[in-house]
Amino acid sequence: IIGKKSFFITNLKKIFTSSLIICFVTIILLEIISFVLIVSKFIPERYPSYRFQNITDHFYEHHKIFGIWHKKNSNYKRDLNTDIINSANSYGAADIERSKKNTSNIERILVLGDSFVEGKGVKQNLRYTNLLEKETNKKYLNFGSAGYFGTTQYYLVYKHLAHQFEHDILLIGILPDNDFLDNDIEYGKKIHANNYRPYYVGTYPNYTLTYYNPNFSFKKFKEKAIIKSVFREFTFSYTALKYLIRKSIQKIKLNAITLPSVPIKKLKKQKRTYSGYYDYTQKQFDLLKYTIEQIHELANGIPIIIVTYPTINDILAYEKLGPPPLINDLKLICNQLEIDYHDSLEYFFTSDKNWGNYYLSGLSGGHWNNYGNQTMANFLKPIINQKLISISKK
Repeated sequence: IIGKKSFFITNLKKIFTSSLIICFVTIILLEIISFVLIVSKFIPERYPSYRFQNITDHFYEHHKIFGIWHKKNSNYKRDLNTDIINSANSYGAADIERSKKNTSNIERILVLGDSFVEGKGVKQNLRYTNLLEKETNKKYLNFGSAGYFGTTQYYLVYKHLAHQFEHDILLIGILPDNDFLDNDIEYGKKIHANNYRPYYVGTYPNYTLTYYNPNFSFKKFKEKAIIKSVFREFTFSYTALKYLIRKSIQKIKLNAITLPSVPIKKLKKQKRTYSGYYDYTQKQFDLLKYTIEQIHELANGIPIIIVTYPTINDILAYEKLGPPPLINDLKLICNQLEIDYHDSLEYFFTSDKNWGNYYLSGLSGGHWNNYGNQTMANFLKPIINQKLISISKK
């Protein structure tokens, strides 16, 4: 019996040791493969940073009012291969430190928006708000944020934080590609089921602010975030696997979206992906309208400029379908509220025929690169200057 027991223990140890070796070799191979895929750009993702500060100094964190926001005074290096530093000031805005009072005679433009306003993927000094600040000698206070940020969050940020900062113009950047979806709780239930997010629920104009996933544990999320950060900042394989998972989720997203606005005949039997310029529903537009009205009321006479801007999918859809319905729909409500509205879709369409030049991932989509941000700055500069001139004449 003793011999059999000893034999069993010896075999168990061998099995355990072999399993450890197999796991170790698998992890090493996975890391090597992921390294090759990312370095070769087959997977267009970030390198690990190998930076311990990134583990504790997250750039984004959940926020009880906004859903997600930047960690105050954070300093996050994007990865080992770039010198992009994402930093936030003492208010959690992805910007340099700003005073609430305007103590100079320099005009201040306050900017609300999502990741395109935040300048995700480029150095903060090369995003369009910083370029405009440098080129015009005006102050551009950036309150944009990534993290599936829609106009519901724009309003909440303005109400609870940004409007406290004195400003001469309020500039709102709307990204039709996802702002309609980010506001939509039914879409959110399918795609953001595990996240804590604010939504307006109801029918126009009777909405109630609701926080989806109200029992969300901020403490547990932070604990999990630290563990994920260790893998994200020190391995290639975590980033590669996350990329593949995200691609799978994007397919689920497409299944969660209908394309109601465009007759199939117009597509000339060519496939296209969702474009917020064409594919929003009336319910989604009503909610966008409501949040704009709320911001307008809170601004209390401060001049507002709304600008819409395209992703590569919007430009490709515009090439096939022509002028989108969104432009006229937004013009109508902006005229009613005496808001200046400008769409940049045609400007991006005509400024460079190689549309992928604007975006970090080229024709496969992505945020603006340096050139895309400069193009947006060029588009907005005369608009802002003309508005400031008209204000000074009053």
